[in-house]
Amino acid sequence: MSNNNAVKVIAQVSQSINAQLVEESERLGIPKTSIVTMALEQYFSQKQAMRAMSDMGQVIQKLEDLEKQVRKNNG
Repeated sequence: MSNNNAVKVIAQVSQSINAQLVEESERLGIPKTSIVTMALEQYFSQKQAMRAMSDMGQVIQKLEDLEKQVRKNNG
């Protein structure tokens, strides 16, 4: 997961998280940095999806309100 635009981030994790990270790194044969990067990408992707779903709920509510108004006006 080489990236010329990469920046160094230093984070502290618990010993148990590090042990799991080391185990997964060895199992997959990829650096811990790659696993952390993938996990962060997934986190931010899910966060964006949740925000979009929230926005979609507001749009649906507005459409339902508009539909009620149209029905009311059409009698």
